[in-house]
Amino acid sequence: TNLTRSFRGTLDYIFLQSDDPRISVLGVLDLPKTAEECGGVLPSALWPSDHLPLATALKFEKQESDHDFDHDHGENCDCGFKKIPGLFEMAQMRKEFEKKRKEEKEAKTG
Repeated sequence: TNLTRSFRGTLDYIFLQSDDPRISVLGVLDLPKTAEECGGVLPSALWPSDHLPLATALKFEKQESDHDFDHDHGENCDCGFKKIPGLFEMAQMRKEFEKKRKEEKEAKTG
């Protein structure tokens, strides 16, 4: 999760170990496989940090006694739960940015 001129390696991890069938992994964030996909070494114009984000979507089955997270958590919600923008949405934005960048590059080279 780190790619610089002097180091390439995994520094960050997400671990999930549970025998509880109410917890499941829905997906993980796709990370770039090559330095070129990151815009070179990190940080870069595409990735302004020297670390790549890790993210996973987990599903927690609700128990009868659990809080109702399905209600609208608008600005006036006082339940204490705050919705955090997802990295999956950011990853989609990154993919769209990369596609646009590639198209612009191809247009310049003709």
